[in-house]
Amino acid sequence: MSNAFKLFSLLLCAAGISLGAQDGQSPAPVRSLIEAEMTFARMASEKGTRDSFLAFLAEDSVVFEPGPRNGRKVWTGHRPSPDVLTWRPAFVTVSQAGDLGYSTGPWEWKKEPSNPKPTAYGQFFSIWQKQKEGAWKVALDLGVDTPAPIATSDTPEPEAAEPAKRAGDEATARAELHKTQRAFFAASEKDNGAAVAAYANADVRVYRQGVFPAIGRDAARVMLTSDHAPAKFSRAGGKVSGSADLAYEYGAFAVEHNDFTERGNYVTVWKISPEGDWKLAIDLRKTAPQAEKKANQ
Repeated sequence: MSNAFKLFSLLLCAAGISLGAQDGQSPAPVRSLIEAEMTFARMASEKGTRDSFLAFLAEDSVVFEPGPRNGRKVWTGHRPSPDVLTWRPAFVTVSQAGDLGYSTGPWEWKKEPSNPKPTAYGQFFSIWQKQKEGAWKVALDLGVDTPAPIATSDTPEPEAAEPAKRAGDEATARAELHKTQRAFFAASEKDNGAAVAAYANADVRVYRQGVFPAIGRDAARVMLTSDHAPAKFSRAGGKVSGSADLAYEYGAFAVEHNDFTERGNYVTVWKISPEGDWKLAIDLRKTAPQAEKKANQ
């Protein structure tokens, strides 16, 4: 990737984050999720990453090490560590039912807390689900690295998107979702980048490992200009909100490039648009460390 494109992506990312709305202007369900995310991040700084994740991960949560695994089992196996993980949400949205939502923003990790420079950095993405007792818990957590950090202290209050109200009954909305997802994956098998652009919401967020995220349909088109390789997806799980206006799914992907096969994990989020259609709101793919070279290479 050229330095010019990296700079362009950074500007797009910064522009998207600068749209943040003040917490107090958000709907109550969104404010409650923002509060949960901020409490989660604060606990990580005060009590350590392991304890904070065990406090906020749902019993059936999913993390990726490297494929999808139960989050609580993974973090129970981690030893407490003095390293520091910090993050702050830049965008939060919640379903009309108030039972499902997601948050995303910059993260930084320091192996040595006293070192002013972070060891690693990127963008996090978390699915949150309201539990029976009323508390928000993390249902899925996955992130990507970026070429440079976006300082958490420079990130304004989270932008809170109020979900669109769906038209029609819940059964019809779910049927339309499955139809749209099947069509999207079929299109991806022909031209991956074109499929994302065709099904994306106006404010879509596209994440790829090692690059700054693209925020908005136009930015996504720029990011995916040369991404015409066919992609296949293997669904592992997902959920739909009770109001059938917000849904996510996750699994494995494989992209067939000319000389290698790119494999990794994906998460897609679908939202009802103001026009009543299902649109792609999040397209996140994290490539596995090693790709398979074609046999003839």
